[in-house]
Amino acid sequence: MTRESYRHLADRIATILRKDDKSLLVISTDLSHYHDAKKAGVMDRKVLDAAVRLAAGELERLLTTGEGEMCGAGAVLYGLAAARGAGATEGELFKYADSGDVSGDKGYVVGYGAIGFYRRELSQDDRREILSLAKETVERHVSGRPLPEWNGESRRLKSDGAVFVTLKEKNGRLRGCIGSLQATMPLCRSVIQNGVSAASRDPRFKPVTPDELPGLDLEVTVLSPMEPLGGVDEVVIGRDGLYLEASGRSSVFLPQVPVEQGWNLQTYLAELSLKAGLGADGWKSGKLYRFTAEIVH
Repeated sequence: MTRESYRHLADRIATILRKDDKSLLVISTDLSHYHDAKKAGVMDRKVLDAAVRLAAGELERLLTTGEGEMCGAGAVLYGLAAARGAGATEGELFKYADSGDVSGDKGYVVGYGAIGFYRRELSQDDRREILSLAKETVERHVSGRPLPEWNGESRRLKSDGAVFVTLKEKNGRLRGCIGSLQATMPLCRSVIQNGVSAASRDPRFKPVTPDELPGLDLEVTVLSPMEPLGGVDEVVIGRDGLYLEASGRSSVFLPQVPVEQGWNLQTYLAELSLKAGLGADGWKSGKLYRFTAEIVH
């Protein structure tokens, strides 16, 4: 298992899942082996929690350090990446059990869990929590107070997610925008981290000051996974954000940008190339990815 094979196979399996609605991906593995039921339960719950949150990085760490065990680790890591690539936003644990539940021997067990993965849109409660968390983060950071801690129960906010936080003045002028393209941390933490960055680390602007806060509007964009673009004719303005990699450079536009700017597709692609420091047709020699987004504002 290499990083190259991981990305390649995850992308190919995700493509099948996206294009064929009758396809089904099943990942099968034992969890911990031959511990007593109490120790097995502790180890397995850590593994299952990471899997439910689609937190592949956390799962890999648990398996590498020995805090968790499973014999099909590679298959699970590939499968989680493919599920996320196909649009999964969260998992649900149906049941956990160990072999002692059948044999009666709780001193020497093998652990098992059953999880389903789903794509679910943000609920209204999720949206309210995300917006409140982002607003509180910006206000606390700019005012020099400790950042908030989120301790809610939303499965979506606990799951790994990628977000951009955008700050605008009341006249619509951009005041800061920073985000993450890949889901490498819980959505709640990504909102906090990028809220801080949007307010103080966007290199295009000076840090936001306390007296500016009443005059700012806030928007959080929750990204879907990146999908390789087969051709520019697949792009739908207003639905698809674009990410470009070309000549060692990269650039990204969120789905709402071409709509706000009144761009057609050719202008969209040209501006994406120019943002990467390339010529207007630089996208033709690069690799394009698209993504959708749920926008909270």
